[in-house]
Amino acid sequence: MLLGVPDGHDDIVTSEMSLGAISSLSGKNTDALEYHLKALKTLENTMPPESIVLIATAHDIVAANYSQLGRFEEALVHLNKALEIRKNNLHSGHPDYRDIALSYDIAD
Repeated sequence: MLLGVPDGHDDIVTSEMSLGAISSLSGKNTDALEYHLKALKTLENTMPPESIVLIATAHDIVAANYSQLGRFEEALVHLNKALEIRKNNLHSGHPDYRDIALSYDIAD
């Protein structure tokens, strides 16, 4: 169960993220992107405001997929969305706030 994700949707998001991770590990980066975009959409449509950091993390994962496909402009769009979510919802000392800096290393 994902903390903060409404019942019924947590299993869907977990499955989509897992399928995306396995697809990525097996070199099927386009499939990974599809699964992770589906998970992001599910989170955006069901996430209560107090759990918005999960959406930022999903944007980071989608950005990594785009980066693996060489689609860096699209990766930057998602990294910037993650950054905005964190800036608007977390204080600078929060552990999740630093994730965006790590994400930018993906595009290098």
